[in-house]
Amino acid sequence: MITAATATSATPALPAAPSPMRRRDFPGWLPPMLVKELRQGLRTRGFVGALVVFQLIMLLATLMSLSSDFGPTPSARAANSMLAAFFWTILVVQLLLVTPSRALGGLQVEVDARTLDLLVLTRLNAWRIVLGKWFSLLAQGTLLLVAMLPYLIVRYFTDNADIIADFGRCLIMLGVSALLTAAGLWASGVARVLRVVIIILLAASLPTVAGGFGAAFFGRPFGGGNPLSHLFELPFDLVNAVFLGAFFLVSAVRNIAPPAENHGFFVRVLPLLALLPAAFSEMFNADSLALRQLYIAGGFLALVLLVELASARLPMASQWRVWRRGGPVVRGTGYCSLPGWQSAFAYAMAATATWVVFALIIIPTGTPVTRSEAEHAAGMALLGLAAVVFPAVLRSFVRRRFFSPVLPYVAGIVLPVVLSWFTFWLAESRWKISAPKAVMEVFPVSSFFFGLANRNPATLVVVLQRLVALLVLGVALWQTRPYWDRLRALASSEGKAPPPA
Repeated sequence: MITAATATSATPALPAAPSPMRRRDFPGWLPPMLVKELRQGLRTRGFVGALVVFQLIMLLATLMSLSSDFGPTPSARAANSMLAAFFWTILVVQLLLVTPSRALGGLQVEVDARTLDLLVLTRLNAWRIVLGKWFSLLAQGTLLLVAMLPYLIVRYFTDNADIIADFGRCLIMLGVSALLTAAGLWASGVARVLRVVIIILLAASLPTVAGGFGAAFFGRPFGGGNPLSHLFELPFDLVNAVFLGAFFLVSAVRNIAPPAENHGFFVRVLPLLALLPAAFSEMFNADSLALRQLYIAGGFLALVLLVELASARLPMASQWRVWRRGGPVVRGTGYCSLPGWQSAFAYAMAATATWVVFALIIIPTGTPVTRSEAEHAAGMALLGLAAVVFPAVLRSFVRRRFFSPVLPYVAGIVLPVVLSWFTFWLAESRWKISAPKAVMEVFPVSSFFFGLANRNPATLVVVLQRLVALLVLGVALWQTRPYWDRLRALASSEGKAPPPA
């Protein structure tokens, strides 16, 4: 006999209809990682404190500007200049300092709290975690920028400011903030030694970078002068910013991704893609733009090589299986895309040769002056390649049980730079001690910087620099032999344990 109680318990309960408030709730149509980061970020003291303090400062500056006499009086000009100074200073601090600095702890907080595994259990991969944090910080920076826009209108009435030009500056500043935030997310996941070095280098170069950025930012393309004079450089700058931001985001993903995932191909193809705008410019006879893009791509390639050659990882069978079943071109691409500094060295040789070919094509060689420019570019490419490879070679001779794998690599870069600066100071001082400078002129890493400073060195110095660079590359090639033996072992038998590298 079925009672009312059993009938009630046997009847499945119908799901409750979602309320209108829940259907309109933004977490339903935004990525979950972005929602999590926005909910946490909008409540932090960094965001709320910056918003309140900057609003109070701008309110006081606006009241002082409005209380002054209108017109071309000295007091009105001083008040308007003070308001403009506060406006741009606060925007720079908000977008270029506060937001990227908050990104420096974005991934490290998850690592220290050991919440990355919990996020992975919610079916969020490394890409979604990094992009969610990046979009969240960028959205918070945009909110801070929108909160400052009313004072832009005030400047229009008090100082006759150009709203369109100022709004363009704000958009450029927001784009730079997005790039720096991506760099901060990448730096938050690297080793502590590298984070300290990055902070020291940024602090040392901050005055020079700030001065050059301020002159370029307020001089063009929205400042004084003809904006059309640099109009064709804007698409190139945008493309370069996209490539650089993609590199930082992929590098941040690699810091938290499982070891079986390999993102080397995407990272290493970006500098080669940066050469395409140079070829495009040369097609339309824009030699200055092509040469400018060529050197930008060279700097980008140097940054990628410094990061890739610092890797001490070894390839897995699953990573090599993707490439070894293809043809010669696919296998060659795999050789240059696998984890480890040995694969990065093969990529460095191929990428540098590609850059030199572009340099010889883009830089005309019809006159002696341009021919010497092309020869100088090719020689500097050789010295630059030896400079980024030398720390990896130095680390290959150091046993890991005594040192961290990152410490010898950083020392191989920092120490020659410091010694070259010190020897240059000795040569220019009142003592005129030039012997250490002569040694550092041919030493790896430092020879590249001396080559940049001196375009016409002595013939003997040039020959010694090239010989030392070739020696470094030869030793690096010799030290990569165990790596390629490991790949051959992986190809012959995937089920057996490969030999140690």
